[in-house]
Amino acid sequence: MSSAFVRENDDNGMLNQVTPTINGLTHYLKQQNNGKQIFVKKIVKDKNGLEQYFMSDGFVYVITSSNNWEMIL
Repeated sequence: MSSAFVRENDDNGMLNQVTPTINGLTHYLKQQNNGKQIFVKKIVKDKNGLEQYFMSDGFVYVITSSNNWEMIL
């Protein structure tokens, strides 16, 4: 198993504790990426009405119905 895979699981486990705001997400992602600024590239609503946040780290995040951040893999 690669360390990247383990890291994704660890990050996603902590991600649900981040304040469900863009500022909360970008602050968390900056910490996870060794201080590199991460920004929103675009926001798209999915078929369920959830806003998908496409970030400059290459991942997509959503705020779930339980008001937590989740990474879409």
